[in-house]
Amino acid sequence: MIASPERKVIVLYEDSYLADLLERMDRLHTAVVEGRLHTLTTIAHQDVVGWLEDIIYTAEETIREIQPPDEQTEVARRFMETRQVSSAGNRTE
Repeated sequence: MIASPERKVIVLYEDSYLADLLERMDRLHTAVVEGRLHTLTTIAHQDVVGWLEDIIYTAEETIREIQPPDEQTEVARRFMETRQVSSAGNRTE
């Protein structure tokens, strides 16, 4: 019998990484609500919005690709509703 080579898995995303990401986003949100975004970043506010929109888009795409096809339809519907609301605020894709 021929032995198959072992596959090594390099774990890049663990619960602690995703929890840290959520914590950072929460801190950003709190700073914005309190009117102190300038204390966290020197990035222009419109650029922060652009980054957040890119993050949201990538997260939605990732969710859509992880979920089974029957659940993807619901995620896609919510995503399109979100984009329509955003487009009312002059967002261009």
